[in-house]
Amino acid sequence: MRRKVFVIISLLLPVLAASAQDDGGPQVDDKAQMELLNFGSASEGFSVDVFPQIYERQHGEWPYDNNGNEPCACIIVKFEQMPSAEIGNIVYRFMGSDIKGEPELHLEEAEPYAILFVDPSKTLSMWVTHPKYGTSDRVSNRSVGAKQVYEVILRNARTVTVVVTTEPSGLGVALTDLDMRGTSPATFTDVPLGKHTLSISQEGSEKVNEEITVSDENVYFPYDLRQKKTVRFVSSPSGASLSLDGKLVGETPLSLELPYGSYNVKAVIGTGQTSQKYVVVNDMTAEEIDLGEIKAEETSPGTRQDKTTKSKTHFYDKEPFLGFGVAYVSKGLVTKGGGETIKEGGAWGPDDGSSSIGGIQVGVRVQPIFGAGVGLNTGVYYEFYSSSCDGYDYDKFTEHCVYIPVHVLYSLPMGGKTAARFHGGLGISYALQGKYSGSYGDFSSFYGNDLYPKRMNMTLELGVGLRLGPIQLNAQYGMGVTDHETYASYGDYKTKQNKLSFGISFLFGDMK
Repeated sequence: MRRKVFVIISLLLPVLAASAQDDGGPQVDDKAQMELLNFGSASEGFSVDVFPQIYERQHGEWPYDNNGNEPCACIIVKFEQMPSAEIGNIVYRFMGSDIKGEPELHLEEAEPYAILFVDPSKTLSMWVTHPKYGTSDRVSNRSVGAKQVYEVILRNARTVTVVVTTEPSGLGVALTDLDMRGTSPATFTDVPLGKHTLSISQEGSEKVNEEITVSDENVYFPYDLRQKKTVRFVSSPSGASLSLDGKLVGETPLSLELPYGSYNVKAVIGTGQTSQKYVVVNDMTAEEIDLGEIKAEETSPGTRQDKTTKSKTHFYDKEPFLGFGVAYVSKGLVTKGGGETIKEGGAWGPDDGSSSIGGIQVGVRVQPIFGAGVGLNTGVYYEFYSSSCDGYDYDKFTEHCVYIPVHVLYSLPMGGKTAARFHGGLGISYALQGKYSGSYGDFSSFYGNDLYPKRMNMTLELGVGLRLGPIQLNAQYGMGVTDHETYASYGDYKTKQNKLSFGISFLFGDMK
């Protein structure tokens, strides 16, 4: 039935498709982040006369064009404000000439560069593309001769916001090469990608002067410049678990280099523990701190049962409740009516494609335990589905969804750090965007129309999980509640969407 819809649409789109044709060149964004500058004969650093001789001496011969008729022209691309890790992702494009082989990258240099060999041409046009930074502007109608060397600068104009924090705060911070200054915590906007010189000063004395590399993934620079002192912690007996500010750092005796400041110190052995000690580390602090005698808590026969019950309750109530999960998820439509059952993936017709479409689910899992193992299974997840079918003009389908489960949870301890989990309830899914793509472009305005499902879907769900320490394995099945009315205009048909998922989660919190 969907094929009929596509046939009608396909009759309306050829005019639009024809109007979208261009000359085969790049679609340059007016806000391109990369620029090609100063294309011309090489002068500084690479001599036009000397470079061919050096290259032939190192590589044996000068490359010839793709037809083998005459020597290539050489283009040396220098980079400004381009992270070295991204240079290898650049794709070089040409019109009026062809590139010979792969670019020769020199990333170990103080100023990285690439060597390209191209067919000689009197009408060369050049541009580059990058998956993260887009498409550059274009250098057009340049003449490049055989065995001649040319240079061009590729500048990345992208900027980011950089944050520098210090302990203690209030120190002077500067990106000296950019003449940017501030006081920590300092925020610098419009910082170009690449290498910069960072200076940090305290009371007129420079504490840090180093080169930093700024990239899309590296914009936060923390520095702990507090004075430090080595302190040795001891206890009787030795072997006590030592925690500072709630963080386990090792067993006594233990020497630690600590920044000046205050700390809550606790030593634990068996089921007993010292009283918490408040320790201030400064010039006056002793090099060895004795945490005293630690006695294990005694257990009498008359109280053993009470302690066992308490431990079991603690096991239930202190299980980890927050985590991050990833899962494989699939869903399919089931239509019933007129004495027949139709199964389909929801993206294609009943006779085309698979009976389900698959995707990936990632998000935050929340599983608080309220008492005696009873709790709530919920969270917020993002789902991405993808499918294809060669029988359609629009042969690719993608969908982005948000999913929220609202389940009752029961956790059954199985000893140690292992627990079985059972949950069930309502699942709510909402399609943020769905899109069919093909030779005529994209098609996305279909939710709720005849032959298509609605954006919102609700399911009754049952799931199981097995927790092994911080890792939880999950499996879940959902039966559709929402009637998507996909075939309602054809008779008394009801269409439900079912879901199935298998995943793994990493949980944070008490692992007892």
